Amino acid sequence: MNHESNANLPNMTSAAGPQVIRWVKCGECLGSLGHGVQFMHGAVRRKRVVAFLEGFDWLHRPGSRATVRILSIRPRSIAADRWAEIIRCVREAVSVFLSDQDNLTCAFRHGPIHILING
Repeated sequence: MNHESNANLPNMTSAAGPQVIRWVKCGECLGSLGHGVQFMHGAVRRKRVVAFLEGFDWLHRPGSRATVRILSIRPRSIAADRWAEIIRCVREAVSVFLSDQDNLTCAFRHGPIHILING
């Protein structure tokens, strides 16, 4: 794994419709993080998780902040410009996912992004 950090990804909050998202940069592999939703991109090998939506409070407590851990160190096998596009896609997919409770299905896809739900 290349230790080049995505400098354009500060820990911050953003809004997805009525949902507030807290983005947390993670420099390590996002593995077994417990209950939540894994967001993966087809270009990232070994089904590596690119982002992880923690828990389900955002579902059970409308208006609560959703915390998303997002991988900030690109894999060596992916070019820097490609990695920036992957991060943009996953951030957009998380926002779309949170915008509608009907998206809470393993069939959710947004472009090259797909999910796994850890219940």
